[in-house]
Amino acid sequence: MFVELHLIQNFAPHCLNRDETNSPKDCEFGGYRRARISSQCLKRAIRTSPVFMQELDSEIGVRTKLTMKLLKERFLAEGRSEEDVNTILEGFVPLTIGALDKGNKTKTLVFLSNREFDVIHDTLKDNWEALVGKIDGKKNVGLEEELKKLVNQCKFGDLSPDIALFGRMMAERPAINVDAAAQVAHAISTNRANMEMDFFTAIDDLQTDSEMGAGMMGTVEFNSSCFYRYSLVDVNQLMKNLKNDRGLLTRTVKAFIKASVSAIPTGKQTSMAAHNPPSMALVVLREKGQPISLTNAFAKPVAVFGSEDKDLATESISRLVKHYADVGKMYGTDGVGFAGLCMIGDLDKDTLSSAGVKEYGNMDQMVAELLEAFNASIADAA
Repeated sequence: MFVELHLIQNFAPHCLNRDETNSPKDCEFGGYRRARISSQCLKRAIRTSPVFMQELDSEIGVRTKLTMKLLKERFLAEGRSEEDVNTILEGFVPLTIGALDKGNKTKTLVFLSNREFDVIHDTLKDNWEALVGKIDGKKNVGLEEELKKLVNQCKFGDLSPDIALFGRMMAERPAINVDAAAQVAHAISTNRANMEMDFFTAIDDLQTDSEMGAGMMGTVEFNSSCFYRYSLVDVNQLMKNLKNDRGLLTRTVKAFIKASVSAIPTGKQTSMAAHNPPSMALVVLREKGQPISLTNAFAKPVAVFGSEDKDLATESISRLVKHYADVGKMYGTDGVGFAGLCMIGDLDKDTLSSAGVKEYGNMDQMVAELLEAFNASIADAA
C-alpha cells in the first residue's frame, strides 16, 4: 500500500538548492535542461518543518556527529567525574555507534531518536560502578571487555517518526540500519530551465564621498521555475518501522503530507524570499500495485511564451492531470482507493472527471478524507 503525493509548485526567482560551485542545481530530462531541487534538500525541509513537529506532537530524531557531547552533558549533570565519563564514552560510543575522530566527534552523521539516546545512557548508568571499577589510570584493565558485554543491552529500534520515514544507514553498525518508508524524487522543472545571473554591489557605510567604487561586488546565479514534486510513503514499511502502532502510523502519514506541502528549502531566501506554496496537490492512496510517478507528463517542457491567456502553473497542472488520466486508462485504476486534488484556480471539469479525481476546496478537507480512506484500508488489510 502506498500514499503518493504529486505537487506543482511555481517559484519566483530563487536559488533554493545549490551545487558545489554555488550554482542552482539542474539536470537534463527529455532532452532539455531543467532546474532541479535534490531529494536530500526536500527531505530536510520536510523533517525540520514546524508543521511536521506540530502534527506529530512527539520528539523528532537527532542527526549529528556530536553524540559524545550529548551523552557527556547528561552524565556530568548527574555529578559524574569528567575523567570517568570521557574514558567510558570514548570506549563505548565506537562500539555502539561508530568510530570517533580526533575531536571526539563521530566520523559520520548519526541519526538516533531521543529514546535511543536514553537507551545508551541508561545502559551505562545501570552499570556505572562496575565500569568505573575497571578504570585504572591509563591501563583500564578489563574495561573494554565490560563495555563489549553491554553492547547487546543497547536495544535500538524505538524509532522516532522521521527515522521511520527517512531511514538510517550506518556502515559500522548495519544491525541498526532502517529501511526508509518514504521515497522522495528530485523535483524538476516542468519548463525548460533558463539560468540567469544577478550582479550585485554593496556599499561601505563609512566610505567618504571622495572615495569611488563599491565595498564589494559579485554575482549570484538563479532561475525561476515551476517544479513537479513527487514523493510517496510505503505504508507497509512504515508500519513495520513503527512496530505496528496504527495511531502513530496515521499521524506520521498526515504529518508527511502536510509538511511536504508547506516545507520550502531555505537556500538564499534572505535575498530572494521565494515563499511560493504549491499551486496544486494531488494525493493518491494506492492499495495495491506499483507506485507511479507522473514525471513523463513533462518529457516535453511546458511552454507559455507568446500567450497572454496561459500561465505556467495552470498549464503544468492540466498536463499532469491529463497524464494521470492517460496512465489510468492504460494500466487501470483498480488499486486506487482515493484520489483527491486541491489547487489554486480552476481546472476543466471534464479533465478531472476523466482522471477519476475528486476536487477539494482546501487541503485540510482533502487530507481528512484521505485519512478516512487510509484508516479503512489498513483496517481491511489487517
